[in-house]
Formats: sequence, C-alpha cells, structure tokens
Amino acid sequence: MVSWFIGTGEWKVDIEVSSDETTFSKDALQNCLLVARNMLLPPNPVRSRENAARIAVAKCFQAIGESAQADALYAAVLEINPAHKKALRARVDAALAAGRAKKAISCIENALAVLPGDSDLESKLAILLRQMGQKAKKRSLAKNPPKPAKEILRKARDFFAIEEYIAAEENFRQLVAIDPKQPAGWTGQADVALATGQPSLAVTLCDRGLENVPGDETLVLRRASGLRRMGDTSKAVEFLSGFFARNPTSRKFKIALARSFAALGKTEDARAIYSEILRKSPGSRRALTGRADILLASGDLGAALAACEEALTHFPDDLDLSEKQARILVRAGRHQDALTMLHSLKQNTQAGPALDLQLAEVHLASGDPGTARELFQSVLAADPENNRAILGLAEIAEQSGEIEDTLEMLEQGLKAGS
Repeated sequence: MVSWFIGTGEWKVDIEVSSDETTFSKDALQNCLLVARNMLLPPNPVRSRENAARIAVAKCFQAIGESAQADALYAAVLEINPAHKKALRARVDAALAAGRAKKAISCIENALAVLPGDSDLESKLAILLRQMGQKAKKRSLAKNPPKPAKEILRKARDFFAIEEYIAAEENFRQLVAIDPKQPAGWTGQADVALATGQPSLAVTLCDRGLENVPGDETLVLRRASGLRRMGDTSKAVEFLSGFFARNPTSRKFKIALARSFAALGKTEDARAIYSEILRKSPGSRRALTGRADILLASGDLGAALAACEEALTHFPDDLDLSEKQARILVRAGRHQDALTMLHSLKQNTQAGPALDLQLAEVHLASGDPGTARELFQSVLAADPENNRAILGLAEIAEQSGEIEDTLEMLEQGLKAGS
C-alpha cells in the first residue's frame, strides 16, 4: 500500500507486502509506486521537503527489481540538493542494478566529486572501467574529480531568490561541507537565518564562519546586521569598530558603522562618516542615501530633500531614490509635487505594485480616497495579503463611516499578518 498526503507538505510512504506469497501482486505494487513516483516528479512542484519520500519510493522500485524507475526520483533529489550523499550513492546502485554501465560511471563521477576518495565508489568505478577497457580513465578521474561547488552555489542563490529557504539552506550547508574555508556557504546560511527571522542563529553562523575564515568582510557585516536585528546595536558598533580599526579604508565597514551609529541615535557620528566617504567618493550611493535618511529622521525635511535630489543627479533612474524623494515631499505637505513625481515614474518605468501602493497612500493623504481605493484594490489583486493595502482600505472605510467594512478589512489584515 502506498499512501500520501498532499497539501500539508508531509508525505508518508508505507509499503506493506503480505508474507503469504500467493497474495502478493508485483504488478499491483508497481502501479501504486508509479502513482507515487509521478506525484513526486515534474510537472508537479519539486520541493525539498518531499526528498525523503522520493528516496523511499525509489528504494521500493529497486526492491522489486525495477531499478530503472528509480533514476528520475534520485535525479529530482539531486536537482534540489546536488550534494545529497544518500541519493548520490543510491543512484549509482540503481544504475548498476539496471545494467546501465555508462550511466553508472557518470553517477560515480558525480558522487566522487562530493565524496572524494570513497573506497566503495572507487572500487565500483575500477570494476566498470576494467570491464570497458578504460583503466587510464580511473587515474585521471582520481587526480581531477569534478567540483560541484559553483553549481551548488548557483542553485542555493536561485532558491534564496524565490524564497525557497529550506532548499537554499541545504545547498549552502553543502558548500560548507565541501570547503569550510570558503565564506559563501556561511554567509548564505546567515542570510537564510536573517530572512526567516532568526538573527541570533545568523550571528552564531557568522561566528563559526569567522573561525574558519578570520576577518572575512562579508561575514563581519552579516554578524553586525544580526546584532542590530537582535536589538544589540551597541554591540554591533563595538564589534564593527574593532574591525574598522584594523581596516580603516574599507568603505563597507564605514557604511555599516554609520548605519549602526544612526540606529543608536548618534546622528552626528553617522553624518561625519558619510561626509568623509562623499569627500573621497561623491557618487557613493549608500553614503548619499544614508545621509538623506539621517536628515529625514532628524526632521530636517529641506536638507533631506536636497540630499535626495543630489543622489538622483548621480542615479537618475533609481526607483528607490525617487520613491524616497516622494515620501519626503509628502512629509513636507507637498502632496501634489509627490503625485506628479510618482505618476511620471509610473509612466516611464516598469515599476509594479510597490509604486501603486505609494501612489494610493499619497492620494489618500491628499484627500482623494476614490483614486486611493482603486489603487489599493489593484495592489490587492496582485498581492491579496498586502497589509498596507488592506489597512489603507480600512482607513477609507472608516472615513466613510462604513464600520462593518472597516472591521472586515482589519480582520483581513490581522489574518494576513499572522
């Protein structure tokens, strides 16, 4: 019997074969396995959480002598996690059992890239090569095994970009297993921890990374970011200051230190760092925007607007800067100027729902709830759980005296945020 639960993300594969051989039907069992196999492969979504089920179904195919059916399942596991040791070994055995010598050699080569020097794999490779009269090939493979690190890193970053954090973390962890002296695996795991709201774990991962790669700039910056998100901004400043003293020319350390000073309310210290950077590099985007943010936070709207305009002279097509300028105009009560700028952006760029959301908020602030409502609704059509759009519609309903609609929108907002 094969059973599975779709929708919860938890698969269970339970194979039961009666001890009474007269009641056993290989065909019936194979049909069940084929159904499970098809559910676990494209065009259905291929997610890391089902890898254990893929391996279980593949093993069942091998147990009933249908090893050729197992290969696609192992391939799907390795597509998500190229360094999955169990799948690498099992795929070799499946190819051998299916009598596919060339396929088995290819699988062994891939496995040895992750498990160099593995005696069992090398023994199987030697036997296959001897059978095929290719003794020399074994020596060259042993000297130059394929290195999958670049491919694993690419996959990890691709998964991270689409917010498949479990799969991304698995691949970043495999990078560390291959070479703990390379910082990409450590910083990638820290990024996943930060993206999933675990700043303390990010700090721990950075500490472990720095033990292997002392002084790595990216790990230092990630650790400081984790400390700030934990609310330990003073520790972040202390930590960064130590590295900055040893690397006084690092612009990244300067920027991170300035941001930490700003978070602590030490705006003059932050402004001094940004000014120093801009004296040497007038076109530093981070310094230009950082200075504008400090001025905006201090309430000096005129200076903040001037700083934003100066940044736009260097980066005229920067949407984030233009939207920041619009927010400053709104703070200054210049709603019409903000609307003119945002509508111009909408016409001349490929900006999406984020710009519509800002336009809706400015229209609402300027006393135009009708246009704001339309824009909020267009945002919700693209993103039904957008909290800002839900709360904007709730505010419009409240202003109109529509109490029931207000409560309904607020309830929707609470569900979206939970």
